[in-house]
This record gives sequence, C-alpha cells and structure tokens, in this order.
Amino acid sequence: MTPTISVPGKKAERIFGINALLITLFLFFIDEGYYSFSWMKDPGAWIVFLVYALVIYAAQLLIYKLILRRYHSPFKIVWSILAGTTLGLLALVCLIFS
Repeated sequence: MTPTISVPGKKAERIFGINALLITLFLFFIDEGYYSFSWMKDPGAWIVFLVYALVIYAAQLLIYKLILRRYHSPFKIVWSILAGTTLGLLALVCLIFS
C-alpha cells in the first residue's frame, strides 16, 4: 500500500481548465454561424483559442482563490465556474471592443 497525498486545489484547477476549454470550444463552434470546427485548420485561430481559454481559466481561478477563499461550501467550484466564466467573457468583450 502506497501513501497518497491529497491536493484539493489541483482538482479544482483541473475542473476549471476542462471547463474553460469546453466553453471556448463551444464559442468557436458557433462562431460566425458555421457550426463547425473548420477554424482548426487555421494556425492563427489556435492563438486566439488559447487566449480565450486562458482568460476564462484565469477568471475562474481568480474567483476561486481570492473571492471565495473564505466561503466553504460544496458549491464553491460551481460558483467559481459561473462567476469566473461570466467575468472572463466580460473581460474578453472589453478587450475586443477597447
């Protein structure tokens, strides 16, 4: 039997990373009304994809680590995903239209 070390923050970070990638994939799927993944053929689109995913991930992590650090609930990750995704998309819209 080998001892295991539990790192609770790593589980949340993985969930946020997967969530950010899935949301960004969905946004790129519906982009410009094509409803396809044809954007994957363009290398420049991957750079924009990474920017979107990183901003959404960073916003979710920011909410989780800074704002909800004293909030102890089983729904902490859910609130971080909802508020972080909203904050990240708002930041991206401000970045695009500034």
